[in-house]
Amino acid sequence: MKLKNALGPLKDIYKNKDVSEIIIDSFDDVYYEAKGKAFDEDKLFKSKEEFEKMVDDLLEFGGIKKEKGVYQYDFTLDERTRINIVLPPMSMKGPTLNIIKIPMQSLGWDDYIKFGAIREEGKSLLEKLIKDDKSFLVAGPAGSGKTTLLNVLTNTINKEYRVVTIERTPSLIFERKRSAKLIAPNNKIEQMPLLVQAASKMRADYIVHSYVEGPEAMDFVELIREGHSAMALLNGENIFDALKNLELKCQSSNFGRSLEDIRYAIAHAFDYIVFQEKLESGNREVTRVASIGFEDGAFKLDVLYTN
Repeated sequence: MKLKNALGPLKDIYKNKDVSEIIIDSFDDVYYEAKGKAFDEDKLFKSKEEFEKMVDDLLEFGGIKKEKGVYQYDFTLDERTRINIVLPPMSMKGPTLNIIKIPMQSLGWDDYIKFGAIREEGKSLLEKLIKDDKSFLVAGPAGSGKTTLLNVLTNTINKEYRVVTIERTPSLIFERKRSAKLIAPNNKIEQMPLLVQAASKMRADYIVHSYVEGPEAMDFVELIREGHSAMALLNGENIFDALKNLELKCQSSNFGRSLEDIRYAIAHAFDYIVFQEKLESGNREVTRVASIGFEDGAFKLDVLYTN
C-alpha cells in the first residue's frame, strides 16, 4: 500500500508544505494547522466507516498490528511524520487521529529575530552560553514551539562537536555532520532509559534529549552531572512549573532520593533554563533565560534575559 492510498481524503492536505498538523476528533470534525492558524475541513469523510477504514489503513501502512486491550498507538511513518491514534472505548466518539509533520527545514536565529521571537541581546547570550558548553533546559507550555527552539539551539553547537540525540519519536532536525540519533525502537516510553544508557557510552560532546518522558529522567540528570553538556526539553506553564515537572519525573524514576537531593542534582546538572511561550497574539517568543542555582533546599533562579 502506498502512503497516498493510506491517507485517503487527507492526501492533498498532507502534501501541503504549510500544514504542520492534521487533527481529527471524529469523521465530521476535521481541521488542520498551517502557519499557526487552524482551518476546518469537516466534509472530507462521507461517513464514520470511511474514516475508520483510513485509520486501519494508516496502522497497516505503519506496520502496526492492533493488540487486544490496546487503544492508543503512537508511531512514525517516516522521519518527518508522526501519527497518534486513539481508539474506542478510550475515545468515546470513535477513533481520533493526529498527524504531526516535522518541517522540512528548521528555522534559524535570523528567523527568530525577524519574527520578534527573540532580541539580538538574547540571541547573543544563548550563543555565548552554548560556546561555553553550558547545559540547558528548554521549557514552555504545549504548542509554544519548544521543539523548534531546541532545533535552533542544537544547530548552534560547535560543528566540530559530536552530538548525540535521544528521541522516543523523531522530532529534531539537524543541519550538521558528527551527529548520532538514538530512537526508541518501538516508540515506547519504557525504552527511554536504554537510550540514556547507550548515550552515556558514546563520548558525545553534547547530548540533546527531545523530551524528558519520565522513566529515564533521574538517569539522564545523573548522566549530565558526570560532566556531559546537554540540552533537554520539557513542559511547563512557567519556569518554576517546568522545574517542578522535572522534579516529579525524577521522583517517579528514582524512589530512593529525597526531594532536596533531586533538586540539588537538577541544579548541578543544568546551568540554565530557557523558556518559550505562545502569547495571546499568537506569536511564539523566548520570554525568559535564567540561571539555575540551589540554596537552602530550593532552586534559586537569576533571570538574565526577558523579551
